[in-house]
Amino acid sequence: AAHARKKNPNFIVILQNAEELLGNPLMVSSIDAIAKEDLFYGAVGTGQANDPDSVKGSLVELNRMKGEGRPVFVVEYLSDANKRAAVLRQLNRTGFVVQFAERDLREIPEK
Repeated sequence: AAHARKKNPNFIVILQNAEELLGNPLMVSSIDAIAKEDLFYGAVGTGQANDPDSVKGSLVELNRMKGEGRPVFVVEYLSDANKRAAVLRQLNRTGFVVQFAERDLREIPEK
C-alpha cells in the first residue's frame, strides 16, 4: 500500500475476503476497505446457507473494519428474492454496502 500510494496518493487497497487478517493492526492500517463475498450464502454451493458460526465470525471481523471507519462491501450471489430480503434485513443496520450479483459476473443486475 505504501509503495502504491507513493506513486499515486489516491491509490486505494481493498482486501478481498480474508477477513481473518483484520486481527492484524498492520493489515487494517494498510487497507482502505474490505469486500466480502458469500457472507451468508454460497461458501459450499451457490444459494446454500453458510454455517452460522462462520457467518458470526466473519461479522465480528467485518464489524472491526467498520469500527475503524472503513467501508465494508458484501457481495452475495443470490437470485432468490426471499434470500436477498433476508440478507438485507440482517445487514441493514450494519452500514455495509450490499451488492447482489450473478456468480459469472458478466453484468451488474439491477436492484
